[in-house]
Amino acid sequence: MAFAHNLIFRTLNAITLQYGQVTAPTDIADFLVYCQCFHEMVHSHHHHEETSFFPAIEAYSGAKGIMDTNLAQHQAFEEGLKKFGEYVYGCKVAEWDRATFKGLLDGFTKDLVTHLREEIPTLLALDKYGGEKLKKAWTDMEKEISAGALNGTLDLVSLLLQQPFVGGRGCANGDSIVLFRLGSAASTILILRIGRRFRSSFRICVIIGL
Repeated sequence: MAFAHNLIFRTLNAITLQYGQVTAPTDIADFLVYCQCFHEMVHSHHHHEETSFFPAIEAYSGAKGIMDTNLAQHQAFEEGLKKFGEYVYGCKVAEWDRATFKGLLDGFTKDLVTHLREEIPTLLALDKYGGEKLKKAWTDMEKEISAGALNGTLDLVSLLLQQPFVGGRGCANGDSIVLFRLGSAASTILILRIGRRFRSSFRICVIIGL
């Protein structure tokens, strides 16, 4: 989970760093695609938590409502994330407005960051109910995500979490390149699309796997 949250943080950092620097039409178009990927990653991650992971924790712990605080945190940024998604999917290059984008980004990131920081200690505290049971809940959620990807559902969480790790290396500027082996056709199509589009001058963190 900490790794998953770190990927969200790194992507959010890239968006925050770059939104004020994109000016060329091709860069704006590529940046909007990157933001679409971010939106889908966050939305999908929390959807699977709410429908699979959290109910499993409540069931094995026997503590009804044990994840209610986390659910409330999801709800706190849900509407802002939705508006952000509507913009990055609906915005035409000629309509791109930096101030509008910043307002939408600021509309949910504070609550999102709070959630990402606080959820890890919450999960660590579940150790008293059995670490293996928590691991099983996580594994079951991973299987559900993978099944969706293999059935043709383009689920970015499956790209970010489920693919076998191949290797990685550091870059001179401090960034990292991490490689994963992609199994599904949907994953391959997405990566080819990103690889073809992201030829802009701004630094980009292409995430392939969660």
